[in-house]
Amino acid sequence: MSMTALILSFITGAVSFVWLNVVFTRNGLSRGLAMFLSSTVGSLVSGVVYYAADALF
Repeated sequence: MSMTALILSFITGAVSFVWLNVVFTRNGLSRGLAMFLSSTVGSLVSGVVYYAADALF
C-alpha cells in the first residue's frame, strides 16, 4: 500500500464529493439525494484514483 496513493485518493474523493454536492443541489436535487449521489461517485473516484496511483507509484 502506497502512502502517496492513499493521500491522492483521499484528496480527490473529498474534492469530488464537495464539488458534486454543490452541483447537484444547485441543479435542484434534494439535499438527501445530492448527498447520496455525491458520496457514491466520490467513493468511486477515490477507489479509481487509489488503484491508478498505486500502480504508478
